[in-house]
Amino acid sequence: MSIKEILKLPPEDRLEIAEQIWDSISSEDLSTTDAQKAELDSRITIDKKGGMIWYSMEEMKERLHNK
Repeated sequence: MSIKEILKLPPEDRLEIAEQIWDSISSEDLSTTDAQKAELDSRITIDKKGGMIWYSMEEMKERLHNK
């Protein structure tokens, strides 16, 4: 199936295909730079210290809608 054919599918079918593709990728397939690893480590440290603010999906939708 070509990308042109996939793009003609209903959104639900395209999403299913995207999920199947994403699920087929293992962590070994992904590479991160040293800078990306450092950033992730920094964010994990901040979160563990309670410095992150987390929002639910509904809260994010509302925040984006109100902008």
